[in-house]
Amino acid sequence: NYSLFIMTHTSKFEKVSKHFSILCIGFFGLLAQALLFRFFLSVFDGNELSIGLFFFSWLIWVCIGAWLAKRQFISKLAKYFYILIILYLPLYLIQQYLFINAQTLLGGSSFELVSLNLLILFVLLCNAPVSFMTGFLFVLGTEWIKESSVPVVQIYIYESLGSFIGALTVTLLLFAGYTEEPIFLVATFIVLLSVLPHVFLFDLTSGGPEV
Repeated sequence: NYSLFIMTHTSKFEKVSKHFSILCIGFFGLLAQALLFRFFLSVFDGNELSIGLFFFSWLIWVCIGAWLAKRQFISKLAKYFYILIILYLPLYLIQQYLFINAQTLLGGSSFELVSLNLLILFVLLCNAPVSFMTGFLFVLGTEWIKESSVPVVQIYIYESLGSFIGALTVTLLLFAGYTEEPIFLVATFIVLLSVLPHVFLFDLTSGGPEV
């Protein structure tokens, strides 16, 4: 039966595509963190306090994003996960802009002249976009991929695999002499690639996400 054949293979392809989307969360999240950290270091001169604040605030926002995604009224957005993942891209650019222009935003003062309270507030707020979205998308993605009867443990495996690939990719490209801009373009291509199967295949067959 031709229709049965199509449905079976579409279901398998859907699972593979969802796995790839979850993998992209880990891939882009780790790669973006590495690139943003480089911008951050260039502004704050590798100061130990600022480095600690960067990673502390990153983890705090990941937790906040994950907590918010668990709320019932937010978890209903899970069916739009493959669209929401695109938000990674503008949020990265916003955070990059904030770090590059940190000195201007802090009143033109050098890092040494900035008060500790202002520094903490600045890092906490400006480090939010990508880290928040990482936690938010991961939890939302678990709800989304459960629709395909995928074991939860596989979600953690694919996200961790994506993080490993992202770390390896950014390390090799930086070692090869590439700057942040072309590396970001590579990550952008991967993210968009993860979205295309859902947009052009599953929306056509199902008529789009149910409201």
